[in-house]
Amino acid sequence: MFDLHLTEEQLKKVVEGAVFGSIDPARRDELVKAGIQHIMTPVSAGSYSSKKSSPLEDAFGYALSKLCNEVAYSVLDTPEIREQLKVLIAEAYEKMMGGSREDVLKRMVDNMSTALSSKY
Repeated sequence: MFDLHLTEEQLKKVVEGAVFGSIDPARRDELVKAGIQHIMTPVSAGSYSSKKSSPLEDAFGYALSKLCNEVAYSVLDTPEIREQLKVLIAEAYEKMMGGSREDVLKRMVDNMSTALSSKY
């Protein structure tokens, strides 16, 4: 009895070779052409969007987006930038909430007390 162990990648290659090798060359060419046509053919992005893109365009778009995120992260991930962002976020929070943290907490407690006292 054989004690054969294959990695997932090796097993994929064996199955791929067996399937691809069992198809006659003319049919194999048709399948390759159909596959290429599929990845090049735009498809609708959904009922709420008129944008159409092919799977190949989607793959490049995803890769570009991921790469841009990595580059942006590497540029922005410095102690100086982090400190500047903390200050900006704190300022934005104060403007959004209408005051300091203590002011916001006081308003939240007052609103909770009012809500609870009107129910009970």
